[in-house]
Amino acid sequence: MRRNQAFLTGSQRSMRASDVITGIRALSKKCVPQRQHHAFDKIVTDTLLLVQHEMSHKHIKQHLSLDAADARINGDRVQLQQVIINLVMNACQAMCNLSEGARSLNICTRVERNEVIIEVNDSGEGIDVADLPSLFNPFYTTKAEGLGMGLSICRSIIEFHDGRI
Repeated sequence: MRRNQAFLTGSQRSMRASDVITGIRALSKKCVPQRQHHAFDKIVTDTLLLVQHEMSHKHIKQHLSLDAADARINGDRVQLQQVIINLVMNACQAMCNLSEGARSLNICTRVERNEVIIEVNDSGEGIDVADLPSLFNPFYTTKAEGLGMGLSICRSIIEFHDGRI
């Protein structure tokens, strides 16, 4: 029985990962996003399942404060998941030089003035002030092996959803 549950979970994760990849391809092809009403905290928790293995592998302590339980948004679930994945993966990479016990990721959601807010905070050293104006520019990266597309794509997705990052 336990083996079947693990298989289902793995199968579900594969399907979700496939949906995210399909969404990225659609974004790059300028396809019409699939807007539907979704519970925002559910998008966050489902997305965190996709990156759980990576966070466990890197010994990152995850702290959640999900306070947008009643918030429903009209958006493309896969695109929104891509934003969350990118922010979480950037946070994980920002902590790679810390000792295992010092790696902490805080994710908070809340509703303020009829807007849903997500905050992703890590215990890494932070972003150099000189890099701030360029962070969302395409091909701008501070990583040795980065492409510089992640935050630019995130901004496009969030702006499409009438938000800001």
